[in-house]
Amino acid sequence: MIDTENLREVLDTDIKTPIPETTVSKIISLPPFIAVPGVTNFRDLSQDEKLRPGERLRAPSPEIKGIVTIWMPYGTRPASLDLRDFVGEDGSATGFVKMYTGILNAAQPAFTQVFSHIRDQPDDPFVFHCSAGKDRTGVLAALILLLIGRSHDAIINDYILTRVSLENVRENLTEALALQVGTDHLSPEAKGMLELSGVRANAMAAFLKTFENNYKGGAEEFLTTKLGFTSEDIQTIRYNLTSYN
Repeated sequence: MIDTENLREVLDTDIKTPIPETTVSKIISLPPFIAVPGVTNFRDLSQDEKLRPGERLRAPSPEIKGIVTIWMPYGTRPASLDLRDFVGEDGSATGFVKMYTGILNAAQPAFTQVFSHIRDQPDDPFVFHCSAGKDRTGVLAALILLLIGRSHDAIINDYILTRVSLENVRENLTEALALQVGTDHLSPEAKGMLELSGVRANAMAAFLKTFENNYKGGAEEFLTTKLGFTSEDIQTIRYNLTSYN
């Protein structure tokens, strides 16, 4: 795992504030990050004693020779985003909870594909990804980690690692929104876009709380009631995720 001083402080850096290049380079050179030319935010989700190592990766869209890409369409139309939801008394938490709950509904075919792979092909490594490796990827990573009993803190810590991989996005956003002159000139929608582009620990914390309020049986209930897996399937999936050969 990454062992750097004040890591959480670095990961909590506001998207408006640059992280020093040397700090970014240091963090992404260590596990769970994996160096892949042309790809950012490529990480091994199994950097933990509970998961079999080297087989579950989370990352944005890679193009790597030898990998079979499976594109899964949304099962339902994603809910429309209201950028103003990302600006409020709770920061961006309300907006992210709405968006991530929408992802839970819309991306069920993709989630089913991944958990079916874990059940049926436990020895075949796989990557799951989205555009930035933050939102859709973060929700699926949270489901996997919840299923094997990881704590909310552990899931949040995995989620916020994405912050160091967003420096290019931060620079582009800074230019597009003219943040050099501050944020007072921004409309509520522009401020919402700024928050949407960031990585906030409280966003994942609020989503996890909402998820477990909606699914008292946790990830297992979601997999059985929404994705159609049986109790036996869940046992197999857990075993395949955590058991070493």
